[in-house]
Amino acid sequence: MFRNISKRERENNVLSAEIADLNILPTRRRIQKMRMLRETGSICIYCGKTVTPYRFIEGHGYEIEHIIPRSRLFDDSLTNKVCACRECNAAKGAQTAFDFMKSKGSHEFNSYLRRIEDLYKDNKISRDKRDRLLMSASEIPDDFIERDLRLTQYITTKSLEILSGAIRNVYASSGIVTDFFRHAWGYDTILHDLNLPRYEAGDLTEKVEYETHGQKHSATRIRNWSKRKDHRHHALDALVIALTRQGYIQRLNSLNADSGNSDKSSKWRSLDKWASERPHFERRNVIQAMEEITISFKPGKKLATPGKRYIRRNGKRICVQTGVSVPRAPLHKDTVYGSIRTDDGEKSLKFALENPGLVTDSLIRQQLELLLGQNDGDISKTLKFLKKNPLEVNGKPVEKIRCWREEIVVKYPVESIRFKDLCYVVDSHIRTIIEKRFQEVNNADKEFVKSLAERPLYSDNDCNHRIRTVRLFSGLQKSTLAGVRRDENGRIIGYAQKRNNDHVAFYRTPDSKVVESVVSFWDCIKRKKIKLSPIIKNPADAWDRIIALEESDVAEEIAETLPPADSAFIMSLQRNEMVVLGMSDDQWNDAVATKDIRAINRHLYRVWKLSSKNYCFKYHTNTTAATEDGDKEIRQHYIITSPDSLFNLNP
Repeated sequence: MFRNISKRERENNVLSAEIADLNILPTRRRIQKMRMLRETGSICIYCGKTVTPYRFIEGHGYEIEHIIPRSRLFDDSLTNKVCACRECNAAKGAQTAFDFMKSKGSHEFNSYLRRIEDLYKDNKISRDKRDRLLMSASEIPDDFIERDLRLTQYITTKSLEILSGAIRNVYASSGIVTDFFRHAWGYDTILHDLNLPRYEAGDLTEKVEYETHGQKHSATRIRNWSKRKDHRHHALDALVIALTRQGYIQRLNSLNADSGNSDKSSKWRSLDKWASERPHFERRNVIQAMEEITISFKPGKKLATPGKRYIRRNGKRICVQTGVSVPRAPLHKDTVYGSIRTDDGEKSLKFALENPGLVTDSLIRQQLELLLGQNDGDISKTLKFLKKNPLEVNGKPVEKIRCWREEIVVKYPVESIRFKDLCYVVDSHIRTIIEKRFQEVNNADKEFVKSLAERPLYSDNDCNHRIRTVRLFSGLQKSTLAGVRRDENGRIIGYAQKRNNDHVAFYRTPDSKVVESVVSFWDCIKRKKIKLSPIIKNPADAWDRIIALEESDVAEEIAETLPPADSAFIMSLQRNEMVVLGMSDDQWNDAVATKDIRAINRHLYRVWKLSSKNYCFKYHTNTTAATEDGDKEIRQHYIITSPDSLFNLNP
């Protein structure tokens, strides 16, 4: 569904540009017209006469034609519309497209059938539209409500079935009917008008001209506006559905069928007028209700659930362990990385003392570790000692020490290597072989992959050792990864990237600085395993718990993620939590005291994304994930890059 919607949006943008090239303002209706024209190959669906885009869009001799007349089926969707010349539309009248073409003789009828099948085979029209174009009057259901229900999606029908088991009277409507009454009651533009001031502030509006009853008007519109950009459109549609009675749907069909009869009174001739007279709330009351709607989401997620471990013995399932904590989401990403050491050149004494394990010379490493032990691990003391008593190798004082650099690497199939990846290949010999092959194919990635199928690469001249995988430097830091694979001695040999962050907690240090603690889902599960709260609200107690544990990799890993022991917890943020930003304490207290929900809603945001010094908040009614140009100015979102900036907004 997401793919189809995205595809339709891309197509609409292309059609919109084509309309603009004709010096015509693109609107939803005009984009629909251009789509109909593209479907039929710029011809009238009935007579095959060529249609120019300008004439069809402007209505000069060509019209939108309903395949199944609205007097027979109230369907104003694109599925029931085609491009037709005015003469064909008038001659067709209240017939179905199939019956109309059948009445024109076998030659034209057969040409019509071939035209429809060709359009369907070429994926120009959908199956539903083809079925409409080939539907005779006898195939249309007699009862309108039954027809209307058939147009609704399966989920609606299933919901109807489930609810009917508990509630006596349950009815369904279709989107077409809801859209009709929403427009007739003047609710269509409510969300646009509520959002307009914020979009104007962000310069995301435009002046448009339109014509009504022969008079030209201009208005300010939000660019690319859709009601689906505001979560409240669900509430608005729910209100319309609640106000729509089943009798309205039946009457709507009857009035539509009678709308062309001259002997009916003017009141019943106009569908819009009849619909506007149905009982409904006044527009100003609906606007007030919309302003008081607060959109909220369930924050965070449950970390784990208790479970049991079972084995099968003699065909029976036996529980062997209880109290197992089962994570409710992936702990880390799938790719497993390795760690290697490469020569990092000569480093200072200070660096070597801070990282004695990276010193390449085992004798120097042992001496440094011995000196550190004598000075209780104090690096400053050890450096002072070494100034007076320098290390010597072969009678020469040592000022620089050669060290290793730890690199995180990952294996990839050789077929996945691209030219831009060559510089990241670990093995210089392998890199040279791959580079030569790229030169042979002019550095073209596709040609490189193709050549491997015909002529595999080998690391030796005798072609005994085929190159199937290649190690690449990943650029990742070990401190950001989780150890997921160990050797027989318990040493970590495999790493993976941690999954999403669970929360960010903020703490105030004794010198009044605000520090952050970004905690991943992996880290939360580790804390839970030792019965430590995922969100640390008392850092001193958490450190006491860690110190009391036996020394282990788990305790060390958890300690690395804890806030300073002398800091005080301020607050935490989890995805989907609702936060009020930009209100002073007085404004907040006044709004709460007077129950001014509208004032609070103007400052209400949802936590969208969290990472170190990057906290993204979306305006509570906003549905879109992307941050568009001007979003910041209209306060559609906040992207905050430091704890101080966040607390300046008084969250």
